[in-house]
Amino acid sequence: MEKSTSAKQKKYDEWEVKDAMHTMLRAGEIVKDKTLMGHVRKHAAEHAKKTHEVAERAAHLAKAGKISDKAMAKMSNKRVPTDKDESASLDKSAPIA
Repeated sequence: MEKSTSAKQKKYDEWEVKDAMHTMLRAGEIVKDKTLMGHVRKHAAEHAKKTHEVAERAAHLAKAGKISDKAMAKMSNKRVPTDKDESASLDKSAPIA
């Protein structure tokens, strides 16, 4: 593995490169499994729906002045929430699918 000479280029350690290679190999295996991909697509659609619903609620709260512009900006720059994060943040009165 060659190290970068430019200070602006990210440096990768051997573990990170090997992990990325294994991830890419696994992704190839997953894509070839049509049954699994069907389940993945369904889960991805459900995940997108939940994320959209949370975003809509946040937008309504922001419009009502309950979330500051600064807080909204922070939320838009956060990592994608996991299922655990989403279920913890969902309103208790929200319907369960």
